[in-house]
Amino acid sequence: MAQFEIVCVPNAGAATPSGVEWGPTALAERVFASRLAPYVQDTCRSVEPCASDGSDDLAEAAALARSTRDEVATVLRARRIPIVIGDERSLVLGTLGAISAARERPFALVSFGARPGLRVDPTEPISERALALALGRGDPDLCALVHPSLETHNVALLGPRVVSPDEARWLREEAIWLYSSEELSAASSAIDIGERTMMMLEANGVRDLFLHVDLEVLDPAVGPGVRQPAPGGLDGDRLLKLVSYFSTTRFENLGLALSEYDPTRDRASTTLELAYGVIETFVRHSSHLYVR
Repeated sequence: MAQFEIVCVPNAGAATPSGVEWGPTALAERVFASRLAPYVQDTCRSVEPCASDGSDDLAEAAALARSTRDEVATVLRARRIPIVIGDERSLVLGTLGAISAARERPFALVSFGARPGLRVDPTEPISERALALALGRGDPDLCALVHPSLETHNVALLGPRVVSPDEARWLREEAIWLYSSEELSAASSAIDIGERTMMMLEANGVRDLFLHVDLEVLDPAVGPGVRQPAPGGLDGDRLLKLVSYFSTTRFENLGLALSEYDPTRDRASTTLELAYGVIETFVRHSSHLYVR
């Protein structure tokens, strides 16, 4: 019986600025054509795009988050581990909403990305506010999907390098666990970083972990196929080593979200193969686990 199931999520904005709308399908097809078939359900669930005239992005984001939550909840009820693939970071809202509703205890979020997603200005795109909303800052309806199940001390951010002044201030005030892209690249061992992060989460009493990988965490030289490439990111080998570590720890893995793959910006499918590598690493190292 398959232990994993893919959920594809469309863009949360009124207009897609690049080719990311094709990313989830391309990546799902890559998985179905691979040796992961025994582990992954052979069809994916697709969240339907919300009808919109572009006049109310917040309402559209809320509707999409609820639809994503419902699809992920269906996967959890089938006792499978969700792999959620989407255009942008805002997919974590609905995904974490389903995880929150299914859990009776706190859980941790380990999130890789170039941008923290902690902006609170309502004029910013939802993708720039996704984590802030998950932590209870912003529109009450969207915040209620996750908060208060996810708490700041149970969040670890790995790889940020594009941080606004407001985000930097919040990171300091809340003492959110963070390793910048520069720190991750300079560290002598990816395992040491993973171990320190996991020890911090264990000290907080959590035993369940959800993993989010925004592909913009990669350096554009190795992962050009993303919406907003930013120089100074991780190389593919270090990212996969860290994903491997977080997938094999003593925590229960609740699922994986992968965002921002843009096939129209990719070169020779290099980003596609790295994205597939993230999923393959997660599945192969987590396949002994199950959703309780």
